[in-house]
Amino acid sequence: METRPEIQIKLSDFDKSLRLLSTLFLVILFCLASFVYLKSPDIIPSHFNVSGKPDDFSDKSMIFILPFIGLITYFGFNQLVKFPHIFNYPTSITKNNAERQYTLAVKMIRFLQLTVLIIFTVIILVTYLIIIGISDGLGIWFIPLFLSMVGIPILITLIQSFKIKT
Repeated sequence: METRPEIQIKLSDFDKSLRLLSTLFLVILFCLASFVYLKSPDIIPSHFNVSGKPDDFSDKSMIFILPFIGLITYFGFNQLVKFPHIFNYPTSITKNNAERQYTLAVKMIRFLQLTVLIIFTVIILVTYLIIIGISDGLGIWFIPLFLSMVGIPILITLIQSFKIKT
């Protein structure tokens, strides 16, 4: 088994901004869910089909599922970025490229953390808009947007990772 260097990655200003934004969106997520809970009828949309239309309904307390998943994601990703040497990489990790590879991977994880929290916030916001009659669903745009928001950073990171010399 390959032994990888364990180095501490210094947080760039961009990383600090991503972490701050993630914290902000986690707070917004819980505040918005609480607001929606207080303003909602007993039954609310809880699942959406592929075209973004609600296709299942549940008790309004289910609005807190996404914030709690977001909380687990938030703390899980914050712990995960402390151990970049355990990640899977598309290239071999050496003493020469470890810091750059780890930095790229950590940045991607932080961006994905923020992306998940933004997407959860949008879902709760749209749920509220459905409840008050302004919207009829997430829209057909939601799945392509979600896949792009998750896939593009991964693709960019992979391309940059392959460019780093060993």
